[in-house]
Amino acid sequence: METREILTKLLEVTEDQKDGLQYLEFFKSLEPWRFALVYPTPDSIIESWDALFYQLRILFKLGLFPVVLLHSSMPYYAKTFFQNFQSENSDNLEVPFQWIRKQDAILQKIQDSISKKRIPVILTKDKDDSIFSIIQELISTLDSNKLIVLNPRSGIRKKQDATRFSIINLQTDYPKLISEALVDEEDLPLLKNISKVVQFVQKSRFTASVTSPVYLLKELFTVKGSGTLIRRGSVLTKHINFKSLDKVRLASLIEASFRKSLKTSFLDKNQFDSILLEGDYKACALFIQWKDGVLLSKFAVDEIARGEGIGRDIWDMMKELYPKIIWRAKRSNSINSWYAKEADGHWKDKNWYYYWIGIKATEVVEVIEFLSSLEEDLEIIT
Repeated sequence: METREILTKLLEVTEDQKDGLQYLEFFKSLEPWRFALVYPTPDSIIESWDALFYQLRILFKLGLFPVVLLHSSMPYYAKTFFQNFQSENSDNLEVPFQWIRKQDAILQKIQDSISKKRIPVILTKDKDDSIFSIIQELISTLDSNKLIVLNPRSGIRKKQDATRFSIINLQTDYPKLISEALVDEEDLPLLKNISKVVQFVQKSRFTASVTSPVYLLKELFTVKGSGTLIRRGSVLTKHINFKSLDKVRLASLIEASFRKSLKTSFLDKNQFDSILLEGDYKACALFIQWKDGVLLSKFAVDEIARGEGIGRDIWDMMKELYPKIIWRAKRSNSINSWYAKEADGHWKDKNWYYYWIGIKATEVVEVIEFLSSLEEDLEIIT
């Protein structure tokens, strides 16, 4: 495939050119061996080996090199198929792999493989019940950005109706899922194993995903994803002034999220009564007191973090702290459909959508008049 054709295929999967290219840029900014560790379970290879090779091929053509871990229980024919795909003369479908036995100096061998433009494939003969110990060891060695486990069920399923969990936050969701037995019994061992790995990795940006080989690209390159994302959970703090904050990083987060420049006076006014902030400046919410409630002045989430559920963490904390909230958004804002679901009510004019939570019917007119009178504090980036 030519580069243009590969990008076209990627955009067909992601359905959003902006998100797809943003993720691609982020992944390529990492050291190549850190991009992702991919573990396809034997069952996923049996059912979807053709889809797996197709997705790996796209990643390779995009200049990305996932480290693939295979267990020796993988069917022989699939191993043979991997080997066939190394052939330069096989046909238009080849994907160059480099077989690596699990042993000492594995990082160097992986780096050498990538330098030769080959996807590293690690083959281990360890017992089935130790595979996640191996995964944990590899992630530590590689400093991996992400773990992707491929299974036929495309994620972790709910016990009640077998629908897929979209995100599992290990701080807020996991204890309840386990204590109330809400996870499908078939997926429970997998969730427990992955949760141990995620808790072991002391990096807030590290996440694990469970999806099928068919949806590997969609899980990687879209905000919504197509599997189950498992994450440690955000460290959120509430601030009542800017004294302990990095105003440059905060401004950068807001500007990147809105793709607009803040007016110079926006943060200098120090007008905010409270600020909710994720510890690594990946999301924030800024509030101004309004009567017995608050105005949500800015809600910003780092573009790469939007698929990690961090925005939801900030939003849930906001609703716990403030029973009455009002805000507005431009009609062109892509988050309006989500805002409409979260709000108790909304109104729109030719330029803005106005939203509220916890507002009485008798206060709605006053809310709209107040929101419509606010000055803009963002400028289009030129």
